[in-house]
Amino acid sequence: MFKTQIWQLIKVHLFFLLTIFSARLFILFYFGDAEKIQQFPVDIFQALFLGLRLDLTVIGYIQSILTILLIFIFIANRGFKLFLNFAKIYLIGIYSIALSLTIADLGFFSFFAFSFSASLILTPHQLFHPNCLHNSAIVIAFLTGFTTSGS
Repeated sequence: MFKTQIWQLIKVHLFFLLTIFSARLFILFYFGDAEKIQQFPVDIFQALFLGLRLDLTVIGYIQSILTILLIFIFIANRGFKLFLNFAKIYLIGIYSIALSLTIADLGFFSFFAFSFSASLILTPHQLFHPNCLHNSAIVIAFLTGFTTSGS
């Protein structure tokens, strides 16, 4: 029974990870310039991979509370059924908030996407050019996944 419950938790985390990653891809291809995306495929892959790593960090923080609670339950050797009920409510609540932030980010990008003076992909020289500094933080946040991970 314990292995089944752990596998269900892993599936919930993987579903969340896939959902957030899909939202990042949607933002990239919907708001991104196709020519720039084709021009820098390695940079796009590296940015998506970094975003995936940051999403895994968020999942780790979310899971850490459950893990600490589970350790105390094993020490006390009781309350496992209560833990499972709490874990379901906790994960539904936390992931609902995170997904709501992701959906809000889609609205943010739809409003501001075409007002950036910098493209989604910038060379290092363009990124630190004085005229582009006001957009650099937004572009870096987008490419690294901060905006879609709810962080």
